[in-house]
Amino acid sequence: MLPLTSSTLGFLLAMALFPDAHQRAQAELDRVLGGARLPTLADRPALPYLSALILELYRWAPVAPLSTSCIPPPLSSVSRGGISRGTLADGCVYG
Repeated sequence: MLPLTSSTLGFLLAMALFPDAHQRAQAELDRVLGGARLPTLADRPALPYLSALILELYRWAPVAPLSTSCIPPPLSSVSRGGISRGTLADGCVYG
């Protein structure tokens, strides 16, 4: 049995949930590679949709937490709004 990492399982889930994205990525691979070989890093500039799909997968289902939670100090504010005392805040790492 093959060991499946969380990123592999996330990719398989995304392709099952979004078949249109799977078809578009497969069409791009077939257009660039012609079904004759596996992609290499040299092919990456010719595969913009697949590159964006992989980045979106990492955003959609990260393999590890990319930030830590904190309790901000009293009288903190974000965009002119107050943050209540004791609120647990998570940072946005995708800015």
